[in-house]
Amino acid sequence: MSRYYTQQFCFDELDLPLDLASRGLHDPELLPHYLYRDDGMRAWRATSTYCRDMLKLFYGDDDDVASDTELQVKLEMFRM
Repeated sequence: MSRYYTQQFCFDELDLPLDLASRGLHDPELLPHYLYRDDGMRAWRATSTYCRDMLKLFYGDDDDVASDTELQVKLEMFRM
């Protein structure tokens, strides 16, 4: 498990819209009433909106993120 997450894991695997599209499950006309997609996308949008709004409270732009030393240290730890 550790090897997978350090060598193979990609955050795109956690992207529900990309996952649905790659498996051909994203179109409601082709697959109506698919609750995993329908409910999952509602949760995805709500989570995305919440995260975006929270980040806007702390970071005004990309330079603010780049200059956040605590965040950069954590990113470096994750890359190891």
